[in-house]
Amino acid sequence: PRACRRGASRANRAGLGLTVKQLFQHQTIAELARTAPERPQVLADQGTLHGAFHLTPIQTWFFAGQPPEPDYFNQSVLLKIAPGLPRARMEQALHALILHHDLLRAHFQSADGEIRGEIVGTSGAIPVTVHDLAELPEPDRIAALSADAERLQASLNIATGQLLRVALYRMGDPTAA
Repeated sequence: PRACRRGASRANRAGLGLTVKQLFQHQTIAELARTAPERPQVLADQGTLHGAFHLTPIQTWFFAGQPPEPDYFNQSVLLKIAPGLPRARMEQALHALILHHDLLRAHFQSADGEIRGEIVGTSGAIPVTVHDLAELPEPDRIAALSADAERLQASLNIATGQLLRVALYRMGDPTAA
């Protein structure tokens, strides 16, 4: 069964559209060839997008609710990174992330009572701010981290496209970067 799931997964990555059930029912290539759906391979341009775009249904729903603080409707993540990870590598990875995920470069502005979205080009790497909190007593480190993280979240701005902030907190842990 596991081999069939792997086989179906590989077939689907190749665009064949086979199910595990089909692999059990048709155990030769000739039989599978007769049952595989004929689907043209879709080749979509994966280049970097820019320009105006129509809002998705969830974006339309979000803005229709007229949130009092739309900039603050966001998600934060706190990660512990491997020791010695160079800051420049982090910035390169963030730049690649922003190039790949076009909506991280989006602006949302109201014009004539309508919200319009636009994806802009990238101006380079996302800066990683570094905060060395190691000298503070441990309870103060956590409080300082929380306060700064809240400040970073509050600085996000969907009208100007400031949708991502990254900070590196050095906490004095010898196993951290």
